[in-house]
Order: sequence, then C-alpha cells, then structure tokens
Amino acid sequence: MTTTSLLSPSASRTDDLRAQIDDALSAAAQDDAVERWSSHTSAGRRLLSLAAQARRAAAALGADGGVPLVAGPGIVVLRELAAAAHLLDEAAAGAGSRQLPEVA
Repeated sequence: MTTTSLLSPSASRTDDLRAQIDDALSAAAQDDAVERWSSHTSAGRRLLSLAAQARRAAAALGADGGVPLVAGPGIVVLRELAAAAHLLDEAAAGAGSRQLPEVA
C-alpha cells in the first residue's frame, strides 16, 4: 500500500513562510517604534527579505509577484511585508482551487 500526501512540498514551504511573516507582522504590531523597521536597520532588512521571498513564492504559484521594495522608511517596509503576505495568501488560495488535469 502506498500513502500519498495531498500537500505538495511547495505548499508546506509556503506555509512555513506564511507563518514567519505572520510572526514578524505580529511582533511589529506590538512595537510603537516604527522606524525600527526601516530598511537601514537589520530588522527592516529582514522584513524586506521576507517580503521578497513571499513575492517569489507567489510568482512560483502563478501570480504576478511584482517588484520587491528594496529600501524605505519603517512604515513603508511594514506595508510592503503586509502587501507581499496578502499576495502570497491570494496566490496560495488560487493554487489550491485550480483543478488538476484528469489522468486517464
């Protein structure tokens, strides 16, 4: 007997990435010092890296990944991460609803 997982390896990787993004956005929401997330800080660069990964993952799922932000003040970095997270969520939902080709 063979057991087959219905989740593809890419689905579990996007789930991991989405969890990291959710954690980062939750941490940022608890912090009033928005400039801590500016692109010239290590924390801001980490958020931009997560956003770029989310855009690449969305593109791999068939969505238009757009152009990742490379620099900006803290509020812009946070908005970029939120936008990239939304894009990835939409792409993942769309990929899950696509019908698989029928095999004869």
